[in-house]
Formats: sequence, structure tokens, C-alpha cells
Amino acid sequence: MKVVRNPEIKDICKTLLNALKDPSAYTSIALESLIETEFIHAIDAPSLALIVPVIHRGLRDRTATTKRFGALIAGNLVTMINDPKDFLPYVPLLIADLKATLVDPIPDCRSTAAKSLGSLTRSLGEATFPDLRPWLVDMLKSDAGSSEKSGAAQGLSEVLCSGGTVMVESVLRDEILPFRSFPKAAVREGVFWVLTFLPSSLGQAFAPLIDNSFPSVIVGLSDDSEQVRDVAMRAGRIMIQVHGKAYVDKFLPSLENGMNDDDSRIRVSSLTLLGDLFNTIAGAKISKGDSDTQDDIRQAERAQSQIALILGSETRKRILSSLYFRRSDSAAVVRQIAIQVSNDVNHVNKMVLIPVFTDYVLYVSVEKC
Repeated sequence: MKVVRNPEIKDICKTLLNALKDPSAYTSIALESLIETEFIHAIDAPSLALIVPVIHRGLRDRTATTKRFGALIAGNLVTMINDPKDFLPYVPLLIADLKATLVDPIPDCRSTAAKSLGSLTRSLGEATFPDLRPWLVDMLKSDAGSSEKSGAAQGLSEVLCSGGTVMVESVLRDEILPFRSFPKAAVREGVFWVLTFLPSSLGQAFAPLIDNSFPSVIVGLSDDSEQVRDVAMRAGRIMIQVHGKAYVDKFLPSLENGMNDDDSRIRVSSLTLLGDLFNTIAGAKISKGDSDTQDDIRQAERAQSQIALILGSETRKRILSSLYFRRSDSAAVVRQIAIQVSNDVNHVNKMVLIPVFTDYVLYVSVEKC
């Protein structure tokens, strides 16, 4: 305490010392003090000697809030030090704690731990943690539960993003996507968990990866394992939610192929994702009921206009025609979803639809003959 040079840490030294003497009573209080402190000066080595043991206790606490605080501080701490060498002695301790928090049953704890691992990797370099990425990949291939796989996938996404788009593309192409057809369902599930978190973690940088990733999601929607299908659907919805409006042309071909697939499960899932894409494009509710107010009706009309504008006349006609045919699908569940999506998108008189369908119907009839 006497050799701490950081003024902000000096102010809370007594709180940190109490947390070291009586962890069960003061760990949470010390972590809250650290989070509330606005750091202006760099954190020195003596300050780390006081802080890291408190973080270690926090990450091993039973309380979700305390674990989340510990993970949050661990990720931020490395960005506030002058010399990374001061932090290196504590890396093995904190990495072990963050790994444990990464597979916690509480989603907030997993998310915060994943972001902290990304921050540590970005600041210190992946070479500092040679065993981290292999451990995350092994977790995805293991028989662990969904929460553990979810945490490992989120952690892997953050770690990969810290290395840049080139690394993400390389690992996704060579180490992740090849396992989408692996015989073991648990391994296939891990692939789609990664595709669930990468779109949000990478942001706009994920756009070049859509062409390879989204078709894999469509294939996963017909998987024999219900758990794999559920995670694939989650991944597809996240991709569309994050990137659907800006990259409609990358999603529509796979969805159109899926609507005409021989597997009814793919047809159902593709129609569901198409409805999500329409909602994303519109940016608002596109359906209106009998009891809606005038504002709701105007909002729905604006949403439909936005869909027509972004899709273009020809594409819109083609999509509506495909939806129309799915209303007569041999599978009842496909018919139900098709009716729901087409009713949401289209609220015009049926007579107006006749010119939309006529050319396409003739084309399909000639093709089938």
C-alpha cells in the first residue's frame, strides 16, 4: 500500500486490503469500488498486486454479479497498465478463472468473460495464450452442455475477432465449417454456436463470410438432431437481424433455394427466416390486424413500401410467387408458415396479385413440363 503510485488506487487501498483480509465480506464491495472508480492514471505493479487477488476471489464467487464484475475488471485492467510485463505474472491465474466463468450457467457471466478474453488477447497478443484457442475448439467438439458450448463459442468469437478478419476467415474456413457434416451431433452443434456469435462480434466485417456461412446454416436446419436444428435457426436469425438489411442479396438466394427444397424442415425454416428478413428490412411491424390503430396501419404500410423499395419489383414478384406456391405445399406446417408470412407481407387486394403471379406461373409450368 505504501509504494502504490496510482492516486485512484491509493484512495481505495483500505477497501482492497479489507477484501484481502476478509474475502467473503468485502470482495463484492471492493469490486464495486473498482468499477465505480474513474481511472485517469496508469495502473502500476504494486496496484496490480492488490487488485488481482481480489479479482481472483470475485471470479470464483458463487454470486453471478460478483463473477461478472470480476470478469469485467479483468478485461479492462490490461488496457490501463503502462507495461504489459507487469501483468504477465497474473495471466495464468486469471485465464483459469475466466475459463471457468466462460462455461457458467448464467449468460451474462459467459458474455462478460468472453469479452474479457478478447480484450486480453487483443492487448497481449494470442501468442501469450498458446493453449487458449485449442481449448475453446476442444470445448466446442466435446459432449458438454449447450451453456458450455455457447460460452466456448462466444469466447472463441471474441478471441478470433481480436486477431482481425483474415484470422477469422481462415479459422472459420479451415477449422470450424468443415465440421458441419461431422457424424457426431455435438460437434455439429458447436459449429452453429460459433455462427451465432460471430456476426455480432465482427460487425460489418462479417459480410464477406455470409456467402460461406449462411448456406451452411440452411443445411443445418434439416439436421437429424433437434438441438442442432435449434442452434442453426438461432444462428440464421442472428445473421439476418444483424446484416439482413444491408446484405439482402446475400441471403435471398439461399432462402429461395430452401423454400423449394425437398426436405420439409428446410422449407419451414427458410420461410420462417424469410419472415425475419422482411421484418429486418422493414425495421417495423409489417402486419396489421383489424384492431390496430391508424398509426399501426400507416406504420405497416411504410414497412411494406420499404420492402418493395429494397427488394425491387422483379425480386418482390418472384418472392411473392414462391410464397404463393408454398401455400399449397404438401406439408401442413409449410402451408401454415407460408400463409402467415405472405399475409404479413402482402395486404393488397387479391386482384392486384394476379399480374404478379401470372408470368411466374407460366414460367414454372413450362419448366416443369
